[in-house]
Parts: sequence; C-alpha cells; structure tokens
Amino acid sequence: MKTYKVDIFDENSLNEFDKDLSKLANIFETQEFKEFILEKAKKLLDNICEMNLPIDEDYGVDINNYLSGMSYQIDGDTIILGNTSWIDVTAKNMKETTKEKYPAQLSLSHIVEYGIGAVGANSSYSGQAEDWQFDVNNHGDNGWYYTDANGDIHWTRGFEGRYIFYKLSQNIEENIENWISEYLDNIL
Repeated sequence: MKTYKVDIFDENSLNEFDKDLSKLANIFETQEFKEFILEKAKKLLDNICEMNLPIDEDYGVDINNYLSGMSYQIDGDTIILGNTSWIDVTAKNMKETTKEKYPAQLSLSHIVEYGIGAVGANSSYSGQAEDWQFDVNNHGDNGWYYTDANGDIHWTRGFEGRYIFYKLSQNIEENIENWISEYLDNIL
C-alpha cells in the first residue's frame, strides 16, 4: 500500500494530501474498479464450483445446464453474480400430475444451491434457503423413485445443496479487503 507523508505545517502539502484523498475516493466509483472486483468474484465462483460440483449424475442434474445459467453484470454501483438455470419439466420422464406441480418450470439453480428432498432439508445450511420448498410432494424420508435419461429407475431421498452462492458471499467478505488493497497497489 502506498504511504503518504504530510508536513502538517505546510499548506501546499495539505492541499496535495486533500487532492490525493479525493482521487482515492473516486477510484472506487470507476468502472475499472467494479470490473476488477467482478473478475475476482467470478474467479472465486469458478473455484467454488470446481470444489462442489459435479453432482452425482444419477440425480439427473445436468451440470452443464447449471453452469451455462451463470450470469454476471454490473448495474450502477452493484455487482451481480447469479444463476438462472432451469429444468425443462416438459422434457422429463414424469407423470403428468407431477409436471402440473411445476407450472413455472423447476429451478435448477435453486436445487443445486439448496438441495432437494429430506436430505436437502436436513443439511447444515438449510436455514439459508429462503422461500425454497425442499419436498414439494411431501415424500419425507421415504424418498421417491425417478427415471433417468436412459430409462433406468432410481430411488432417492434427495441431495444436499451445494450452497455455491452462500459460500461465494462468505469468501467475498473474507477477501474483499485484499482485493481492494491489490487494486490500489496496482494503480497508485
């Protein structure tokens, strides 16, 4: 980090220091700074995904569909990272009565984040799941059977969420000061 020396009895030094502080305050409002932080967060998100995915193929979760649903944007002063992946329920081998329970499709991003079924509901982070229903059909510990893309029948009680974005938020909080210091070291 750059060090500034100020002779407090010299009016010119105080004026220069004031200009430097103003410049420093404006740095955090630049598009370049926001893009730097976004790139750091994206790299961290990629690392978290590598450590927590894939999910066992037996669950019928298409990880490529999940990863292609990643979104990144800067909206004013806000950096937004998210996932908007969905499961096309109409293409799944399900009873029509089951499909009717998902008229707006089924959020793959929520399933990967929070989990599903009794296993998901009993996970250590399940309290982080806002507005997420783990067991829509109330199977409980009895679980349910499903047919995979090959026509094979499987039984499951669900699976534990990976809490990708929760872990991302925790890691950003742990790293943001270092990222800011790195950025300032690079431009000052």
